[in-house]
Amino acid sequence: GEEKLKEKRRHLGDTKHFCPVVLKENFILQPGNTDEAVKYREKIYYFSTAEAKEKFLEHPEDYVAQNEPLKAPPIRICLLGPRGSGRTRCARTLAENFGVFHIQFDEFLQEKMLLKAERKFGPEFEDDSEEEQATKQELEELAVQANVKIEEESPKKQLPDVQLTEEEEAIKLSLMENEPLTSEILDPMLSEWWLKEPMRWVPPYTGVVFLTAFKVLCSEWS
Repeated sequence: GEEKLKEKRRHLGDTKHFCPVVLKENFILQPGNTDEAVKYREKIYYFSTAEAKEKFLEHPEDYVAQNEPLKAPPIRICLLGPRGSGRTRCARTLAENFGVFHIQFDEFLQEKMLLKAERKFGPEFEDDSEEEQATKQELEELAVQANVKIEEESPKKQLPDVQLTEEEEAIKLSLMENEPLTSEILDPMLSEWWLKEPMRWVPPYTGVVFLTAFKVLCSEWS
């Protein structure tokens, strides 16, 4: 069994069991489908879709190694974990030690919301909690007894009344109540870090560290 497997691997093309078209066009290693296979120059290539196979058949020389081996795409690492589990510390350490990009997904979502709502969302950004209000009231009572005047806090800036889209409402709910985002929302955002500059052409042997929470793991995205 093992010898047969080794023999089979010896006959695989430059991209092994990954689709050469996806590698060329998107710089991603995507496993090919064994039902979508082509033999070219005595080597077997597998493709992710029938369309990818057709592209290869039209111009196979565009998708195989010429004067040097094909380059592998940069590594992407996604750190998952609940709040307080040390994700940020681990991600920063990895990014600093290996000189890679560090993306904090919650902060990315906050920045998107800031553009529209001019504020951040989440328990830590809400108005004073009941405990804080009780402490404030207690201090005011003590100040009255001691005949001390407490300086009035400057009034908070009036936030604009904005109409959020369905996607923005989902992001807000995710930030405030840790609700998972759907693949329809996640896919366009996450694909930017694979398909667009500067992430698409991160130098070899470097990569990207993504920092997110279990809510992404629980979503439809995979």
